[in-house]
Amino acid sequence: MHPDTRHHASRLDEEFQCDVLEIRYDVTKMAGYVFMADDTYCNADGVIDFFVRLDPAVRYIYTFMGDNEDTYYVKLAGSAWASYRPPHRLTRLSTVPGR
Repeated sequence: MHPDTRHHASRLDEEFQCDVLEIRYDVTKMAGYVFMADDTYCNADGVIDFFVRLDPAVRYIYTFMGDNEDTYYVKLAGSAWASYRPPHRLTRLSTVPGR
């Protein structure tokens, strides 16, 4: 099985609260990818919940708005997640505790 599974994700628009164009998951990197329409933002809780259901071992989630990297999420200790925005990948925006 190819490690990159692709799905047309328009059915996820409600859960992600954005215009989802495509999702991908790379099992070898434990990383999820969400591709959204330009000028739209996704709901972090919906995106994180989706990928945790898909693979509880997920460690990274990257979102793209149009052709641009938007936000990425990193699994922390326990059930918390941190979110970051480019170009300063080491600047933490927020932490979602208790997830």
